[in-house]
Amino acid sequence: CQPGLNCKLDPQTNVVLKRRQPGSSFKPIVYAQAFYNKYGPGTVIEDVPTRLGNDQPQNFDGKWMGQISIRKALGQSRNIPAIKAYFLAGEQDAIIDLATKMGINSLNKSDSLGYPLAIGSGEVSLMEMVTAYAVFANNGKKTELTAILKVENSNGDILEEWKPKEFEEVLDPQIAYLINDILSDLGGAIGPRMFVDGKINAAKTGTSTTENKKTAKNKVRPKDGWILGYTPSIVTGVWIGNSDSSGLGFTADGYNTATPIFKDIMTKALEDVPAEPFPQPEGIQEKTVSKATGKLPGTNTPSSMLVTELFASFSVPEESENIFFKVKIDKVSGLLATEFTPEEAVEEVTYQNYQPIADLFNWKAELLAFYSNKTPEEGEENGIKVGLPPTEYDNIHTAESSQNKPTISILNPASLSTQEPGNLDIIVMVKAPNGVSTVEFYIDNDKKYFTTTAPYNCHVKIPNFNDPEKIHLLVAKVVDKLGYSNQSAIQIKVEKNKAE
Repeated sequence: CQPGLNCKLDPQTNVVLKRRQPGSSFKPIVYAQAFYNKYGPGTVIEDVPTRLGNDQPQNFDGKWMGQISIRKALGQSRNIPAIKAYFLAGEQDAIIDLATKMGINSLNKSDSLGYPLAIGSGEVSLMEMVTAYAVFANNGKKTELTAILKVENSNGDILEEWKPKEFEEVLDPQIAYLINDILSDLGGAIGPRMFVDGKINAAKTGTSTTENKKTAKNKVRPKDGWILGYTPSIVTGVWIGNSDSSGLGFTADGYNTATPIFKDIMTKALEDVPAEPFPQPEGIQEKTVSKATGKLPGTNTPSSMLVTELFASFSVPEESENIFFKVKIDKVSGLLATEFTPEEAVEEVTYQNYQPIADLFNWKAELLAFYSNKTPEEGEENGIKVGLPPTEYDNIHTAESSQNKPTISILNPASLSTQEPGNLDIIVMVKAPNGVSTVEFYIDNDKKYFTTTAPYNCHVKIPNFNDPEKIHLLVAKVVDKLGYSNQSAIQIKVEKNKAE
């Protein structure tokens, strides 16, 4: 653009060097700093509605995943867990210090970026981001940017040549490996286009948005789309956007626009390169932990809540969780069962007393509110109820009520009678001082009918059994409104009339 002209777009803009908001592609650096503070991929963090002062940040999809691991939070690019990781990492200065060590020099600690730094509000260049991701790829060592590898004259004489050297370690190798393991986890990523078929690569997308929050259909318009991806030997960064930082189409996020470019480039670059796994440094350990906390399982941790995760040697969990409680509950009263609670009214229930990752701000109340405000069906995960179990005992089933159990007698057919296949009328006499809940009828343990209406008689169809000599068991069972039950049983034969 020539001087004096009001050009909307500057053709001389070097987008590799121009500073832009990296969006979620900055999150791995935030989590890497948090990992220094003994957190890791298996640490459980809360993706629930969260308020910070007057702000209530949102996820890109407007939804909440509840308690999830950092592995899933980073792989699925959830904003709320990343914001919480900002505080776990030591906030702005600690994160910027690490980013600077990794090659990002555009961020200044004198700027009050605050928690939005975690979701990519600080402007950085594509070159800086590629340099930082190269630290992950290179096991924590910062490589030297070199544009020219060798200079030769017309005679083939080497005038200058870059020689490989030992690079400075700016990130703990174990932390680098944990980030690599998360970002190369195809099963936990937001989509398959981030990965090269038949190869092993890590990748993270990012999207920044325009400042105008009330655009068409109340959607936010993307402004910058990113993807940073790498193998142990190649790092590629892609940025898409407009030079004047104007908004893009509503679906023009990093995954939908930058990722196809990245995949094409990396597919070609790795065409003749065998799949390279990320080398695992010494110290990395596998442990079975709880999905609820990331700690060692406790006495009552359900087997469905166990998972195997990776840990750095300095963050292997040593503490067992104590948030699950397994108790016997009376179905009728909802209180703890007693000796007078009928067996059929007793169920074993596991409760989870949700605890936030850290006792900061209003995190505990927000976590409990998220689960408590759900319906019973929504709140229960894997059959686990929210909160602490009741402390009071069943006050409906007492010594007196247990003396008033219901009774039932089968009046028709007669015991040991022979019945023909087909329709059979079953007549019963029921007494239930506590009221009848249901009367059920069984033939050979096969439930045939139930009723809740007096006089509780039954009309069933008897099949033509193959063995006429076999004795069949007919059972009538009554359950009263307190859960007490009783039953009556007789034996019958089923035989087709021989005169027919």
